[in-house]
Amino acid sequence: MILKNFSKKFYYFFLTLFAVTLISCATPEEKWLKDYKAAKCEELGLTQKIDEEIKVNLKDTIKEKEVLENDLKQLTSADEKKIEGFKEALKKSDEDFDKKIEPEKELLAKTKSKEEEKALNKKIESLEFQKVEAGKDIGQRIFNAENEMRRKPAVRQLREAIKSKDKYIKEKTEERKSKYKGEVKRIQNKILELQKNKPAQFEQESFKKQIEEIDKAPCN
Repeated sequence: MILKNFSKKFYYFFLTLFAVTLISCATPEEKWLKDYKAAKCEELGLTQKIDEEIKVNLKDTIKEKEVLENDLKQLTSADEKKIEGFKEALKKSDEDFDKKIEPEKELLAKTKSKEEEKALNKKIESLEFQKVEAGKDIGQRIFNAENEMRRKPAVRQLREAIKSKDKYIKEKTEERKSKYKGEVKRIQNKILELQKNKPAQFEQESFKKQIEEIDKAPCN
């Protein structure tokens, strides 16, 4: 029995010694990457933990907000379709004028006649003016339609309700985050210290890629 216990103790001592030897054999670069990866993984884990707690605590409020947003979408669907039509008309109007203006600009770039240059410039200016005026007219229609939609009592009521939910979610989110403020700061300071003491050779492309991979998936 004594021999068995001695063998077990020797086995664990050997494992510990082996681990210490491995760590001591690691290069400064390997140690930095390991520490950086651990810190970034800890940061990600804490962020996910906070996000999950927020989701759980605000589950009902988030659901209520989604219902309100869906109601608003249905209520304004006809107006939004009308506004989208005006925006498409504005886009088409600009494109139609551009199709007329571009060939004139190409002719202007090639002409060597002062008279022709003057005439082309005048034509281009006229077309650009027409383009702006047409855009103003359609833009005013868009503005009026959006204004009319926003002024509807039911729309205003739903927007205010959504705004209220957003405010509540923001307040509770900040409240939850403040609970972990000290822990977040500690990890951030650890990462900043590592970045400050980053070995000079890490500016090499091969090391940069390793750091980028850690940043993308620190816990892999």
